[in-house]
Amino acid sequence: MKQRLSFLTVLKHCILALTSLAFAAPFLWVIVTSFKSPQEYYNGRIFPSGTWQFSNYAEAISQYDLLQFYRNSVIMAASAVVVGLILSLLAAYALFRLRFRFRNVVFVALVVLMMLPPQLTLIAQFLLFQKSHILYTPLALILPYILGVLPLGVFILRGFFNELPIDLDHAARMDGATDLQIIFLVLLPLSVPVLATACILTFIQTWNEFLLASIFVRDNWSTLPVAIARINTVATVEGNQPMKFAAVVLSFLPLLAVFLFMQRYFIKGLASGGLKG
Repeated sequence: MKQRLSFLTVLKHCILALTSLAFAAPFLWVIVTSFKSPQEYYNGRIFPSGTWQFSNYAEAISQYDLLQFYRNSVIMAASAVVVGLILSLLAAYALFRLRFRFRNVVFVALVVLMMLPPQLTLIAQFLLFQKSHILYTPLALILPYILGVLPLGVFILRGFFNELPIDLDHAARMDGATDLQIIFLVLLPLSVPVLATACILTFIQTWNEFLLASIFVRDNWSTLPVAIARINTVATVEGNQPMKFAAVVLSFLPLLAVFLFMQRYFIKGLASGGLKG
């Protein structure tokens, strides 16, 4: 029985390792390609045969001004995630810790909003921002991003708040705490792992968003996905594909950093019911 169990364990780990390698292979290929010269890109070899071109990264930053696009993406994504998660925490408290009529209807409306494709409201948002004189400003991206973060944040917090004893709220209220004090002094410290899970998912969502960023803002406030699309066009014309891959690697480094920084909270959030229905 022990030998069979040991064989199944080894087989399971082999399958997991091969699956992980299959998912990681495209990323590894992009990283390796970013160190090639333009001539080596077309020779069909996986690894550079000559000197590894670390200068591709410096040229991508200087030639395409990636630092400005980095700044824009950080401002848009960070603002949307922080404001969106605060609003999600307030909304989740109202929906799942208080009792009022039609609260289930409101939650269903949020879920429906989460499932709506952005193309459906694109024209209406464009006309609204145009009449409000915020079109081509950072607010034209931050506001839709917040609306995108809010339903997902509430949905993730739902499972955790439903499992949390309501007696915590009653005890805090008996001590004279207001609703805001209950949220930020009682529930917020307990919700850190779940909020970290929501933070990772919503940050990835806003950081990689392309459609709205290509329409609602212009050059001064364009984000990194828009810049990568432009670099792709220019690099294809100039025949310098490795520099394009260097820009791609630089674009997903913040996502990797956020995930590594919040990984332990992310796992705790999954285990504590953050994604349970």
